[in-house]
Amino acid sequence: MSEGKILIVDDNESNLEIMAMYIESEFDNETILGASSVDGIEALQENPEIDIVISDYYMPGGDGGQLYQWLKENRPDIPFLLVCGENQDVVEKLPELSGLFSGDFSPLVSKPFKKEELLEKMKLVMNKELTKVIDGYKRISIDRFLTFNKCFVGAHLKIGDNKMLKVVNKDDEISEELLYNIVVKGVKYLYIEENEYEAFMESAMSEVMEKLSNRDADESEKVKLQMDSVESIHEGLRYVGMGERAIELAHGVVESTLNTIKSNKKISSILKTILKKDNYIYELSLLTCYISTAIANETEWATTETYKKLSYASLMQDVSLKNNDLAKICKKTDHAFEQLKQEEKQLVLSHPLKSCEIVEGLGELSPDVRNIIWEHHERPNGDGFPRGLNKSKIGTLSCIFILSHEFAHRLLTEPITHELLESIHGDLDKNYSSGNFKKPHEALKKAFNR
Repeated sequence: MSEGKILIVDDNESNLEIMAMYIESEFDNETILGASSVDGIEALQENPEIDIVISDYYMPGGDGGQLYQWLKENRPDIPFLLVCGENQDVVEKLPELSGLFSGDFSPLVSKPFKKEELLEKMKLVMNKELTKVIDGYKRISIDRFLTFNKCFVGAHLKIGDNKMLKVVNKDDEISEELLYNIVVKGVKYLYIEENEYEAFMESAMSEVMEKLSNRDADESEKVKLQMDSVESIHEGLRYVGMGERAIELAHGVVESTLNTIKSNKKISSILKTILKKDNYIYELSLLTCYISTAIANETEWATTETYKKLSYASLMQDVSLKNNDLAKICKKTDHAFEQLKQEEKQLVLSHPLKSCEIVEGLGELSPDVRNIIWEHHERPNGDGFPRGLNKSKIGTLSCIFILSHEFAHRLLTEPITHELLESIHGDLDKNYSSGNFKKPHEALKKAFNR
C-alpha cells in the first residue's frame, strides 16, 4: 500500500462511507476517517504522511473552515478539498475559508457529485500522484466486507505490488477462521475483480432489502434498519449515480413501515421506538411516515396508494438538507430563522423546491409526492413557505402530512411528557381544525384516541 494517506472528514457516517468507497475502489492509499475538525486535526498531528484532506463544511464539533485554518497555519503543503452543497459564490465569502479560492482552480466539490468529479479534483490538487489500485480490481474496506455473512463475489488479498491471492470464493460463508486470520494479519482491505464490483453492490443492497422485508424481526430491529435505510436513501440521492439504488431502498422502507403498522395497531409504541433524538432529519422522516399513515388510515382516502405517497414524501422531504438545525425551522416567523445568516435563510426557504427537484429526477414517483414535499412547510394561517399558502389552498394530502410534521417536530424538539402531548393536541385543535385541515385533524384525533 502507498505510504501517502487520504484524510476524509464528515460528521455524517454515510457520507464518509460513500466517499471512502469511491476513493478506495480506485486508489491503493490508506484512508483515515473523521467526524469533525477536531478529529481531522488530531489525525493530521498523528499522521504526517497525509497527502490530501477532503472535508465537509457543516459539522457539529468543528466545521471544515476550522480544519482549513489549522491546515493553512500548520501544514500549508497539504491540498484541501471542500465538499459542500452550497454554491462557490456563497462559501468563498466565509471568512474562515479566506484564501481557499484565491487560485485559478476551484477546490470545491459540490453536492450532489459524480464519483469521477471527486477523483478528478483530487488528481488536480495533489502535489504527487496517488497509487492506483491494480488494474482489473476494485478495493473495499474489510469492515464493509465483513458486515455481510456471505461473500457475494470472490475476494482477493494483495500480496505484492502486482500480485493477488484469492482468499474467499463466491458464495462462501465468512468463517471464524477467516475472520481470525484477517484480524491477526491486520488486513484493512480486500480486492474484488472489477467485473464483479457492481454485482457486489447489488447483492449488498439485496441483503438489506431482505432484512427490511423480514416479518419475523422484532419491532425494534425493524425500526433500526428503517432508520439506517433513511440515512442511506438521503446520501444515495445526493450523490449522482446512486439514485437507482436509493429509490429501490426507499421502496423497501415503505413496504417495511406499512407491514410494521399492519402488525402493530398501537402507533404510540412505534413512535417510542423511533424517538432516540440522535438525528433530527432521519427521525423526523420516519416519525412523519408513521404518523401520516396512521392519520390517513382514519380518512376516506385510506388506500395503500395514499399511504405510499405520504411515506415517500416523508422519506424525502428534507433530502436536500443535511444540517439538523436548519431542518428544525418550520416557519419564517420562528426566532431561530431570524437569527440566521442570509445564505442560511436561503437554504431553509429553498429546500422544499430543491428536494422536489431531486424527487423529479427519479421519474417514477407520483406527482403527488412532489406536491406534498413542496407544501410540507406551508401552514394554515399562511406564515409558512415557500409560497405562503393558507388552509384553503393547501392540498388534502399535504394537510395530512403537515399535521404529521408538526406533531413529529414537537416530539423531537421538546422534552416528552404528558403535558407536552396535551399541549400538542391543544395547539393542533386551535390552529389546524378548519379549512382543508378539518378532516385530517379529525382523523388525527381518532388515530390517537382523542
